[in-house]
Amino acid sequence: MIDPNQLLDAVPQAIIATDPSGVITYWNGGAERLYGWKREEVVGRQLSDVTAPVPVHDDDKSSGTFRVRHRDGSELVALISNTTLTNENGETTSIVSASAPHIRLASEAFYQDIVESAQEGIMMSDADGRLLYANDRFADMIGFSAKTAVGRNVLEFVPEEERARVDEKRTRRRDGGSEQYEVRMQRADGTRFWVLIEARTLQDAAGNFRGTRATVIDITSRRESEERLRGRELQLREAQKVARIASWEFDLRERVCRSEEGWGIYSASMLLPAEVPLDEIIELIHPGDRTRVLQALTETELTGRTFEVEYRICLYDGKYRVIHSRGELIRDDDGQPLRIAGVVQNVTERKRLEDRLQQAERVSSIGRLASSVAHEFNNILMGIQPFAELISRRAGGDATIANAATQIAGSVARGKRITQDILRFTRTPDPVLRSVDVASWLERIEPDLRQLAGPRVSIEIHSDPLTMLADPEQLRQVLSNLVVNATDAMPLGGQLFIDASAEGESIHIVVRDTGSGMSPETLAMIFEPLFTTKKSGGNGLGLAIAYQLMQRQDGSIAAESEQGRGSTFHLRVPRSKEMPAETKRTSGAYPIEMRWPFARITLVEDNESVADGLAAVLALDGVSVDIVPTGGEAVSRIEEHKPEAVVLDIGLPDISGLVVFDRISARWPNLPVLFSTGHGDEKLLGDLLDRPNVAYLQKPYETDALLTEMRKLHKAMEVGTIRISSS
Repeated sequence: MIDPNQLLDAVPQAIIATDPSGVITYWNGGAERLYGWKREEVVGRQLSDVTAPVPVHDDDKSSGTFRVRHRDGSELVALISNTTLTNENGETTSIVSASAPHIRLASEAFYQDIVESAQEGIMMSDADGRLLYANDRFADMIGFSAKTAVGRNVLEFVPEEERARVDEKRTRRRDGGSEQYEVRMQRADGTRFWVLIEARTLQDAAGNFRGTRATVIDITSRRESEERLRGRELQLREAQKVARIASWEFDLRERVCRSEEGWGIYSASMLLPAEVPLDEIIELIHPGDRTRVLQALTETELTGRTFEVEYRICLYDGKYRVIHSRGELIRDDDGQPLRIAGVVQNVTERKRLEDRLQQAERVSSIGRLASSVAHEFNNILMGIQPFAELISRRAGGDATIANAATQIAGSVARGKRITQDILRFTRTPDPVLRSVDVASWLERIEPDLRQLAGPRVSIEIHSDPLTMLADPEQLRQVLSNLVVNATDAMPLGGQLFIDASAEGESIHIVVRDTGSGMSPETLAMIFEPLFTTKKSGGNGLGLAIAYQLMQRQDGSIAAESEQGRGSTFHLRVPRSKEMPAETKRTSGAYPIEMRWPFARITLVEDNESVADGLAAVLALDGVSVDIVPTGGEAVSRIEEHKPEAVVLDIGLPDISGLVVFDRISARWPNLPVLFSTGHGDEKLLGDLLDRPNVAYLQKPYETDALLTEMRKLHKAMEVGTIRISSS
């Protein structure tokens, strides 16, 4: 039978028994190992003479964490359990159980100084994870004092979500060895920080696991820097993704191209492998660009010059992208070319925008050019127009001469339409929106549309009773452009259908022809400025103007077409809930003897052909015209000639026609003045057109148009003859 004393001696804990007065009655082998005293040296002595346990946490508990004294005077931390036993005679015995790692603290002042002054945290825990020792640095980390930290479980200093991992590592250390890992810890105030722990297993002389000794390094700054770096790398990748940029390198020895992004900038759905032989890349490049790319690579490899080239590449989806690639040569330690590294960017959209910008700049240039030459060009046309009328009126019964005059007038009208198209596109006026009865509006413009279509094209127009909110003049221009295009698409004749109906809150106007139709490629380009399929006579602005006019009045225009099956255009404008405004009609009912309401006119015009032509035509109707070539002499000539109306050119060579008007109106405020200009910009006149004695005509114009405006001025003035008195 085994002796109980042998069993107690084999227990690793120190077991001590004392009588009620504190005299030691039993001292096992564990106590000898812990305190350094032999059994025979202490039995019968007071326990306080051998060792004086001091509570670590300054309390009077009989059990807990205590600092105890070793025989050599050093101190160590022990976990003590104190139990009192009473036998059947009522006698009491105190049983003290103590345990601690077989390590003495501060056994040597030299080592103590090293540990306490260390920049790293140093701590020791027992087999259950309770802290036995913490130097000042570790105590500072966790926000406790070294004294209050001892006895607490190490897991108290670890966030909840990290505890399972830390406890698993402690369990694994029971088998011995050491390990290094990073983990988050938390201070007494709850704030968290990152540490690098190097933990080593503590064993007793028999090789049993007694606890852990660990070095703890605060790596919070490093981890935060790494997090910031990762964040920046993520931002860079996101930015590269948005900018469609990828990094790449070309291995000059293996002749392969590599990219971590897998060349995904080329196609969102078709990715190339991360490593591609150069030959395969070259096969994907547009044949027209391959030579440039290979020459640029060779030049960089031989000279070290920066590789920079723009080329087209086609991936497996069959679509070409425009790629801008830039790279630098990297050499090995011996100076030999090793690889070319750089970035590649998908600039397809940028190139498309650049092309559109160039196109817009061309259009803008045309606009500036049109503005600068419109005056002269329209003056040229205006110089032809009255003479064509003069020839027509003098032709008598000569059909050949009459036809010649008609052809001349038609050419003038065509020149005027081209100039107006350019000016409309570059300086589209703001729409004047009002409620318009659609059926009545279509009825009024139908004669003009039929004239544009010509005799070979029949037009059918239908409209439900509808009211639209639109600018009727701008919408008429849109329909006119569509009719001209439809007529060109039906050179042998055909049919044109115009139908207006309600569609929700919109008016839907459908314009359908039976012409040749369009290919998908043409259909995609028809609203682009300067795009035309006409071999002659087309300026490429008609549909672009139509698109612009529809957009400006909150409407839309779209087209559908198939080759050989005609084209259909869909116009949509807002529906109006108000009653349409009544259209005012100006009556032209004047007596025969009063064809021209004004018998004397002063014509302030610097262009000799324009002035002579108008004067000759007006003379046929008995109108006396005084031609004034400069603005400076206009007032004196009006004073002398005493006209009943003035036709005033705005673009005079010496002073502006607007200045001349100010001088005229200062002397004769009621004198009718009709402004005449080749610029086609009514905005120059501002609110002058609100005056009853002011009108406006854009060159070139027919004398019938001049007659109409003069009659309006005459009627507005409500007098038969204007008498001018000198001031």
